[in-house]
Amino acid sequence: MERIYRFFLLISLSNTITYYNRIRSLMNNSQEKTLSLHIRSTYLHEYKIELRKYQVDIALECIAKNSLVVIPTGLGKTVIAILVTAKTLEISPPNSKVIIMAPTRPLINQHYETFLEFLTIAREAYAILTGKISPEDRPQVFESHQMLFFTPQTLRNDLVSGKYSLENVCVLIFDEAHHASGEYPYTMIADLYETQNPDGTILGLTASPGSNQSQINDLCHNLHIPSNNIHIRKRKDADVKGYIKPMDIYKIGVNLNSLMEDVRKVLHLVLEERLRYLSQLGFLSVNAEKLYEKIIRKDLLELNRKLLAIIQGDGEKTG
Repeated sequence: MERIYRFFLLISLSNTITYYNRIRSLMNNSQEKTLSLHIRSTYLHEYKIELRKYQVDIALECIAKNSLVVIPTGLGKTVIAILVTAKTLEISPPNSKVIIMAPTRPLINQHYETFLEFLTIAREAYAILTGKISPEDRPQVFESHQMLFFTPQTLRNDLVSGKYSLENVCVLIFDEAHHASGEYPYTMIADLYETQNPDGTILGLTASPGSNQSQINDLCHNLHIPSNNIHIRKRKDADVKGYIKPMDIYKIGVNLNSLMEDVRKVLHLVLEERLRYLSQLGFLSVNAEKLYEKIIRKDLLELNRKLLAIIQGDGEKTG
């Protein structure tokens, strides 16, 4: 009798699981259709994009509003930019342009390929403008293309010299937006855009807006983004964590042999020499007998940001 009871119990459980999976599948399909309706656009190859609710929600909030998107690397900031671009082009005049900027040429090339894949706009309307194209040729390229991919130094230099205006640019996208500080070109470009096209849309993308609220406020100020237009997602958020692939991390300790120890000592000496030089120039605020033992990754990242701002104020970063 007990076996019969267990048999029917298993059948009941199996039917329940099947029914649950069917309902979940229907709900997922319904959600995808709903998302598709919300973000549908003649400018989008919808079937090529995996619709994620958090991306659609953020994109819809960024249309016609200067906004900052803060989400971890690998969760689709570029897709959000593409969705915003498509919906903004729909409500903009036919001759409107879109500018996408990134700090390095490899990033620019990557964005070029991604936008080209997901948007229905013909390849002939796309152009990459970096220092590789002569200043004399860039105005003609700018005027004859709709989707423009710039390194910020090139765009800043051309705007300062009056080669073209941003008045017909409906969306201005700042990738790695946390660079918008000091003398970095992003700040000047945002100022000029607000002057030449106050009705345009600024979209900043970053995974690391700053280590404190003051830095975030400065970033938003420099990009003319209201503080209530910051859209943040973290890996643990309910609408995001389903897309995070779990990682197994194993730490394996290694005993150094004499040769490895000798190499490590040489590396420490070289590192200490470089850090001492930077400290003498006033770039490091840390003071210690052995700087390489006190300087942490955060200090080096901040130093890198400062040095890039100084270097790129005089010339283009080639990546």
